[in-house]
Amino acid sequence: MPLEIRPALADELVPCAELFARIAIEGFYWLEPRYRTAEAMLGTFNEEQVFVAVRDGALIGFLSLYRSDAFVHSLFVETRRQGVCPALLMRAIAEVGGGVSLKCADENRAARRFYDRLAFVEIDRGDDEGHS
Repeated sequence: MPLEIRPALADELVPCAELFARIAIEGFYWLEPRYRTAEAMLGTFNEEQVFVAVRDGALIGFLSLYRSDAFVHSLFVETRRQGVCPALLMRAIAEVGGGVSLKCADENRAARRFYDRLAFVEIDRGDDEGHS
């Protein structure tokens, strides 16, 4: 079952947003509820390039990228430790032709550990709209 990383098709954006909402509702207690919806995520896709991870015909993750700033806005996967997140990040890095930046809430400890393992470097810290 090979992993396919590719640009999202138009009809895959809603499933991506729904994936985000499932994860955010269950685990992102620090975000205000209005920011944890599929609709909130869909609103950001207009300005971003979205890549999907597909295995056996099923969408299992996505990454959204503000290409002009080489900024990863979102990275969400169905299951961890399957190589999906690194594959999506490598695609984003290849697309911009170099490094990418991102932000990660202090409360999102699992993601922070993941980015540390990949040698991402923290360059700033601060509050973000939507944190409670």
